[in-house]
Amino acid sequence: MSKTVGQILLQLHQVKTCSPTQLYRYFRAAKIKPVAVRQRPQRYPDDTVERILAHLGLDGETDIQQTIGRVNRIPGMNELRRVRAKAGRAL
Repeated sequence: MSKTVGQILLQLHQVKTCSPTQLYRYFRAAKIKPVAVRQRPQRYPDDTVERILAHLGLDGETDIQQTIGRVNRIPGMNELRRVRAKAGRAL
């Protein structure tokens, strides 16, 4: 069975936030092709999420299971700026 873009986004959001536009960029970078031509909605292989996470350097199976509580999430820009500002104040 194959998955739609919406289903892939739901699975990917458990590990990493991603917009539909960014998802299509990941498809292109990881060389993921649709299952068949001219489908509406377009469908992609079942292992798409794992292939994207592997392309990003994340372990798909363990990260999806561990990040239900957002344990291994990727920090956002606001968090990185906050840590940098705090480190600057410590000096």
